[in-house]
Amino acid sequence: GLNSTNAGLFKSGNWNSGNNNDGDINSGNKNIGNMNSGDRNNGNTNSGDNNNGYWNSGSKNVGDANSGNINNGDGNSGIANKCDFSNGVFCNEDDMNIRIFNKPSGMSLRDFYGSRYWRAMCRASFNLTEWIYYTDEEKAADPVKLKTGGYLKIYTYEEAWANWWAELSEEDRKIIQEIPNFDPEIFKDITGIEI
Repeated sequence: GLNSTNAGLFKSGNWNSGNNNDGDINSGNKNIGNMNSGDRNNGNTNSGDNNNGYWNSGSKNVGDANSGNINNGDGNSGIANKCDFSNGVFCNEDDMNIRIFNKPSGMSLRDFYGSRYWRAMCRASFNLTEWIYYTDEEKAADPVKLKTGGYLKIYTYEEAWANWWAELSEEDRKIIQEIPNFDPEIFKDITGIEI
C-alpha cells in the first residue's frame, strides 16, 4: 500500500520520515497533521513543536503563524500572549503602537497588514532565489545542462531588495515613502536603496 513510502515507524499516513505520525509528509515525530518538521503538532506545516494550529515556527501555540512560543492567537512573535500579532509577553490585546522606522507609529500590525502601504509592498515579489532556465543552445552544448534544465540563482539581500524596488510602479514607490515615520537613511541601511 501507500504506507510503504514511510521511512519511520508506526505511521498511518504517507511519505513520513519521522515516527508515530498520523498524517502525510512529516519529518518530525508524533504529528496529527501534514508537512510538519516539528514534533507533536496537531495541524499542518509546523516547524516548531507541540502546536495546535498551522504554519507555526514557534512551539506550544494554539493558533496559526506564530513565531513565538506559548501563544493563544495568530501571528504572535512574543511569548504567552492571548491575542493576535503581539511581540510582547503576557498580553491579551494586539500591539496598538508598533514601531515603524524605529518610532511608534500609532498603528497595530493588523492595521498595517490592512493598509495601502502593505498592499504596495506586496505588488512586487521579494526573491532571494530564482530558477533560471538554460537556453536551447546551452542545453544542446552541455548534456548536464540538458538534464538539469536550469540552475538556482541566489541573490544577496540587497540584490533582492533592488529587484523588488525595480519591479514596483512609481505609484507604489510613492506609497511606500508615505509609510508613517519613513526615514530614507534607515530605508537605505536596510534595503541598500537610496531615495
